[in-house]
Amino acid sequence: MRESTKSLIFWLKAWFAPGLRPSEVDFRRVRRLVFVCKGNLCRSAYAHALAVDHGLPVVSCGLEAGLGEPADPDAQRVAAARGVQLQWHRTSNWTDTALGKDDLVLAMEPWHLNRLGRRAFGAGSQVGLLGLWSTPPRRTIPDPYGLADASFEACFDLIDAAVDRLARQMVAPKGLA
Repeated sequence: MRESTKSLIFWLKAWFAPGLRPSEVDFRRVRRLVFVCKGNLCRSAYAHALAVDHGLPVVSCGLEAGLGEPADPDAQRVAAARGVQLQWHRTSNWTDTALGKDDLVLAMEPWHLNRLGRRAFGAGSQVGLLGLWSTPPRRTIPDPYGLADASFEACFDLIDAAVDRLARQMVAPKGLA
């Protein structure tokens, strides 16, 4: 296949496809979860803390995140009421996060996949949408930043379901995943 054709196929997949669906992930390769959202202040921060609580290897980052900022105060408060602590969290930017072939990179929205682009695929990482792991599956986990507590609760409910499912897959015997 010509290089220009490969490039076109890559961009079409990155733009229109949701990345790997849960059934397509090769868990024999997964050694670390990488959660990605826009600012690394609410969604990916919460998913990160929840995965740590499950004993999973994880990092999180934001596509437009500053460096070293604390999680959003509203996210911290709502998460704490759910038993998830975010006070330790500090933001990390996507460009500062090293990736490898053993990573499962999970974005919160389809446009994030487009921004992940060649860097994630070039590193050999598996890439998908976290919301597809939730019940029912959904392409987008809406950003609650700046919204009412009910938005945080709905967002965190989706992330809870998705991370719980991921945790079950991560601890399954590697030959059965």
